[in-house]
Amino acid sequence: MSTLHKDLGHSFVLSLDKSDFKESMVSGADLVLDQIVKEGVLKDIPVFGTLYKIAKAGSNVRDILFVRKLAKFLYQLGDIPQETRCRFVKSIRDKSDQCQKVGEGVILLLERSDDMEKPEIIGKLFSNFVLSRIDLETFFRLAQIVDRSHLPDLKLLATKHNNPFLNQWLTPIQIETLYNLGLLSVKLIDTTRVSLLSGLREKGTPDMKYQVNDLALLLVQMAF
Repeated sequence: MSTLHKDLGHSFVLSLDKSDFKESMVSGADLVLDQIVKEGVLKDIPVFGTLYKIAKAGSNVRDILFVRKLAKFLYQLGDIPQETRCRFVKSIRDKSDQCQKVGEGVILLLERSDDMEKPEIIGKLFSNFVLSRIDLETFFRLAQIVDRSHLPDLKLLATKHNNPFLNQWLTPIQIETLYNLGLLSVKLIDTTRVSLLSGLREKGTPDMKYQVNDLALLLVQMAF
């Protein structure tokens, strides 16, 4: 991560209580990026000032994509009242280690995102953290799941999680992937049966039954 990207972690936190993201971004991330690159609009706000430096430093595609990711993330905070954001910033700035962890952690997550929709989802999770609906550990746990996921699998989980018959809406590969992300639980089903011929109990190979777990339900509730 470049020095400018590291600076974003600090300026990101400083900006949370200084601007109305909804009004600043007007119609979304693309317009903000256009304003930043063309005229340096909003550069007096810490995080946008740093974005302006990135945009003016060169035309590196990776940097421009990163600017778009951050803007999409910030747009999700637009409905949080400024008073609430101020209280949040004060609470983490009183703990310098947490302030650094939050700022740099978010920037690292956004930089790694391999889908332009993931910053929006992570932004929704962060909004719930700011609103005290989840704690910091839970935010990072859920955000890291989003980071490691194949996004279509999460979208399918979000729409079908109430259907208990996973084999009707998940392929074996999707089941394995979501299980490895920690979003499915598994239990062994005893397949012992009584033989009709001998009347003796015959023990079969246990079956594995997968089901959507509480972590998955929390992710769906907080991000979709």
